[in-house]
Amino acid sequence: FFFLMIRRPPRSTQSRSSAASDVYKRQIQNIATFSKELITITRNVLEEHMDSSAWRTSTEKMVPFRVDEDANIEDVPEHVITDFANRYLGGGVLRTGGVQEEILFCCAPELLATMCLAEMMLLNEAIVIRGASLLYSAKGYATSLHFDGARTTRAPLDPTDHRNTTILAIDATNFKGRDTEDQFTEANTLRELNKAYVGFRSVALSKVSTGRWGCGVYYGDSELKFLLQWLAASKASTSLTFCTKKDARLSKVDTLLSRFGAATVGEVYQRIEAHRLAIEKEGLVPPIDFLLRN
Repeated sequence: FFFLMIRRPPRSTQSRSSAASDVYKRQIQNIATFSKELITITRNVLEEHMDSSAWRTSTEKMVPFRVDEDANIEDVPEHVITDFANRYLGGGVLRTGGVQEEILFCCAPELLATMCLAEMMLLNEAIVIRGASLLYSAKGYATSLHFDGARTTRAPLDPTDHRNTTILAIDATNFKGRDTEDQFTEANTLRELNKAYVGFRSVALSKVSTGRWGCGVYYGDSELKFLLQWLAASKASTSLTFCTKKDARLSKVDTLLSRFGAATVGEVYQRIEAHRLAIEKEGLVPPIDFLLRN
């Protein structure tokens, strides 16, 4: 894999080559330790499609969440790491890709093996990867991405010989080139909601770090994606930390918690449905402002 990365590098050639050469050194120096460690890849399936009626009548309470404006998703301690995945794991990491998933795969290069072993994710599937070590740090994004050195510590081994790191891969819909309002339709809302739900259900009762899922090169609406992830996590009884990267549109999310913290999943979903109807009548309305007003 790293031979390919060096042969077909992105613009930040020297940075990725630095990471690649360091992996070889680590393997030679720690061959006994590396050879005993395990990585497990699990494909999780939502057997029954949840339609609007199922979400509308959900009685689970909304779960609390935490907001971190500065942290990277992979740096929140003791949390499952959300991979904003391509339906083909790894996306463009072996070509010129340099966004969230590709960065994660470079920082935890053992993840590259999953590209050979995991088939394309279907609409009702998520993939969980246990045991891949975060070996490196990176700075920047896309064309500004660069290697920021090796991490000095690794997650501890658990009793099953896995590193205590779990990565949850869920793929968002690509809305590039489509009308902004398209992602607010019932079909697209349900697609994202069920995808997030099968993912968070796969790591139920865990703490998960996530953020602006599908809001970069896929042009997702960050407010809608926040709401859908919160709904899905609440139904799955999963605690979330949202890494917002100071997205101004997410500056009011704490107010949502005080307003809807005691509500059910069904009640909040009905507000999202009302927002969809408002778009049809009034045009695009920011969803968080709408929920706080109504």
